[in-house]
Amino acid sequence: MSELNETTQVETKQIETKYDYKSPEHKPPFNTDYCEMDVSTFSDEVMCLTIGKNGKNFNEITQKNEIAYIYHIKDRNVIAIWGNKHKFNKVKNDIQKYIDWSTNYINTRD
Repeated sequence: MSELNETTQVETKQIETKYDYKSPEHKPPFNTDYCEMDVSTFSDEVMCLTIGKNGKNFNEITQKNEIAYIYHIKDRNVIAIWGNKHKFNKVKNDIQKYIDWSTNYINTRD
C-alpha cells in the first residue's frame, strides 16, 4: 500500500449568476444575498451625485461587479445591495468612492 505524499487542495468557487439588467422583470427582491449600507450621515445632494443621473453610477457599479441590484432606500437612509456576499466589500468601497467624490465636489465648488 502506498502513502499519499501530496496535499490535495480543494477550492470553493462562488457560483456566478448572470443578470439581464435590461429585462423589465429585473427588480427586487432577488433570490441572493442582501446587505445594507448606512448613508444617514450624508445629505440628499451628496446622495443624488453619488447615485448619478438616472442611476448611472449605481448601474455602473452593479454591472462592473456583476451583482443583482443597488438601490437607495431614501426613507430609511440606506443603500440596499443584492448579490453574492463575497462581493459586498468591493461594492461598498466603490459606492464610498462616489460618496467621497460627491462630498468633496460639494465642499469645494464655487
